[in-house]
Amino acid sequence: MKRLIMCAGTAAVLLAGSAPATATEASDRPMASASFNDTVLAVVHHAGRVYAGGEFSYAFQSGRRLERHHLAATTTDGELTGFAPEVDGPVHALATDGRHLYAAGRFRAVDGVERRRLARFSLDTGELDPDFTVRVDALPRALEVHGDTLYLGGDFHTVDGQPRERLAAVSTDDGSLLPDFAPRFDQAVRTIDATNHRVYVGGGFTAVNGTAARNLAAVDPRDGSLVAGFAPRARGVVHDLDVSGPRVYAATGGPGGRVHAFESDGVTAWERAADGDVAAVTVRDGVVYAGGHFTKVCEGGEVDDRGDCLGVTEERQKFMAVTTENALRAWNPHADSVMGALTIASGDDVLVAGGDFLTFAAGTVRQRGLALFPS
Repeated sequence: MKRLIMCAGTAAVLLAGSAPATATEASDRPMASASFNDTVLAVVHHAGRVYAGGEFSYAFQSGRRLERHHLAATTTDGELTGFAPEVDGPVHALATDGRHLYAAGRFRAVDGVERRRLARFSLDTGELDPDFTVRVDALPRALEVHGDTLYLGGDFHTVDGQPRERLAAVSTDDGSLLPDFAPRFDQAVRTIDATNHRVYVGGGFTAVNGTAARNLAAVDPRDGSLVAGFAPRARGVVHDLDVSGPRVYAATGGPGGRVHAFESDGVTAWERAADGDVAAVTVRDGVVYAGGHFTKVCEGGEVDDRGDCLGVTEERQKFMAVTTENALRAWNPHADSVMGALTIASGDDVLVAGGDFLTFAAGTVRQRGLALFPS
């Protein structure tokens, strides 16, 4: 698990403190927890466990350095678990179906067994699933489980030797490729969020199945046909999506990043700009949490050619929170680093973020790579 022109219904954008709180919030200081020696690129939560994937080779817990090669797990209290598969390359995406953990990335082997770019692990035992052997010819950047289907998106052109242009679906039962689902995207897919009737897809593409569709689209989960009733205007590359209620929330790149809220027909409900890419988004208890490379968010929806806000700004170092009606909240963990936050997920009583940050609270709290915010 990551999304602005203001429309008439959102003309009265509220700055932090201008309206009473309407939703509970996560803490803006991360708890003391396991951290990592390099970037965390993907996080997912399930049943009291937080799974993290990325470029790291070590985890740190209570002063100890423990080997964790690109994939690890903690409790929601931040304690490192014994889950420690040997993955020989970076993990870019994670997903779970409740029984398994799926991992995708630039690896070639897991625990000494050949697994190119995609692998599955038992959540009960932590062991590599020997029967799941889906073959992908290039990097999968996004994973999404819905029902008994695993959707994968990325740079690839074939799955199990069959043509699949950057989006595919396999069965979670046996890993078999679903033959009727074969949409064609002209550029990489970066994020997926599926519902019963639509598969929402984000990236930097300009066409789906030969029809113009820029950065964000919806396809039919049965045959991959483009959903004509969803025609959003996402003005930058879509890095992350979260569908909540009737709306689709998107995190986009720049110049200047944005959090978009789209209605089910693609009409913009609202959008909020920042002075850098927004890379991750999740919705929790009426609050939209977003992370990225930005240092300021804009009162209005416009930025200049350099990506700087036009007009009034509010400092938000790599993270921001707005209500689902676009009222900016005071929440500001104040993380460091250039890239900042790259992934966000919500679960139980914790908000989880991954990235290349080293500190929070203006440098006073050290927490590298992974941050767990209690709520």
